[in-house]
Amino acid sequence: MLSPKLPCDFSGPLLQTSEGSIVRFNSDEMKKRSTHKVDLDTGTFKMLDFRSTVVVSVLVSASGKVVCAESVSGGPIARLPVEKALKAWTFKPEKQNGKPVAYLGQGDFLLCNTDCGKEAWGVTLLK
Repeated sequence: MLSPKLPCDFSGPLLQTSEGSIVRFNSDEMKKRSTHKVDLDTGTFKMLDFRSTVVVSVLVSASGKVVCAESVSGGPIARLPVEKALKAWTFKPEKQNGKPVAYLGQGDFLLCNTDCGKEAWGVTLLK
């Protein structure tokens, strides 16, 4: 099994399965693990008819702070603002064998300001 690609250079201990594979939390798990969320700066997006899903790979430090976040898909205009907002989030720390470890996660964020369908999410990272 291939190890997931890290969103940035990192050499510290990462959360692993008992078989030694790196654990990656999915978007729903990461949103539940978050302890502090920051909204996307919506200034630019309020003037656009905009809809995009941005997928971000995130590396969380042993203390729960974001080490780095890298978009893997989504509208080019939305990628950097989403990364910036996500870098200000904090998450529950994780331990393995009683020692703090960093972990990987993924965040999937639907951004829209018109015609959001049944999901009236608006331009935010909180939903």
